[in-house]
Amino acid sequence: MAAIPVSYAGLIALTLLGGPQAVDGERTGSLRGVEPPPVCTGVDQTLPLNTQYAACAWAALSAENYREVLNVTSQCLDMFELQAVRDQEALTRDEVVTLPPSVKPDSATKASILARGVLNDVAACAFIRGQAQEKLGQSAEAIVAYQTVRRFPDARIWDARTERFWSPAVAAGDRIERLRS
Repeated sequence: MAAIPVSYAGLIALTLLGGPQAVDGERTGSLRGVEPPPVCTGVDQTLPLNTQYAACAWAALSAENYREVLNVTSQCLDMFELQAVRDQEALTRDEVVTLPPSVKPDSATKASILARGVLNDVAACAFIRGQAQEKLGQSAEAIVAYQTVRRFPDARIWDARTERFWSPAVAAGDRIERLRS
């Protein structure tokens, strides 16, 4: 399998923070104490569910399985978009300094960004959804997906190749401009 530019937010947050927690204190990925079925094969099932969705979406996009991308990203957005909105609102309310669109962080900054697992993974899934919709010739739907991403200006995606974070909101804005021109 090719390298997948997954945000890895949930993976690292899981390691750094001792396990992700949802707002209500339940482990992310559990639904009222019932573990959901695997999101897709080949992804570590011990990862938070939001991270599994992002990893599966990247894998499906890489495999050019655009229908699977739409399926996985719909599930991720259905389950986690509200939490991502809350997380973004909290960052805005608390006046957390927004990082530049592309940044090679120090370890403390990296840990801080990766702790935003749900926010990062939801933005990644919405961005990946837009990419798939473009490939399927669904320009109007792609614009809607990219507009969703733009709601999360503090989300970042880790690129292991460049060892930098990038902003899916900025990239989504670029894609919207191209699609409208």
